[in-house]
Amino acid sequence: MEAETWHLPEYRCLAPSLQP
Repeated sequence: MEAETWHLPEYRCLAPSLQP
């Protein structure tokens, strides 16, 4: 996954466990 993706709140909600 791209690091840029994780600044989006929607992605944090969808995949919080995948955050760096």
